Amino acid sequence: MFKVPEKIKSKYMFILIAAERAKRILAGSPPKIETKHTKPTYIAIEELLQDKVEFVLEKDEKDKDEDVSLGKK
Repeated sequence: MFKVPEKIKSKYMFILIAAERAKRILAGSPPKIETKHTKPTYIAIEELLQDKVEFVLEKDEKDKDEDVSLGKK
């Protein structure tokens, strides 16, 4: 098991960010790290753990929920 990085406040948010990054990898975005993994979800998790993915949390005023947006790093 791994520890969620401090800048990501919860396991739930970690999973949301990793899922969004995995979708981008599936869509053709190249991995930002060298890894033995071939599955996009594992690659995305490793990228997050190595702090290679930049993200922004945005609040939706209507729903009061946070949304995840990935940036470039």
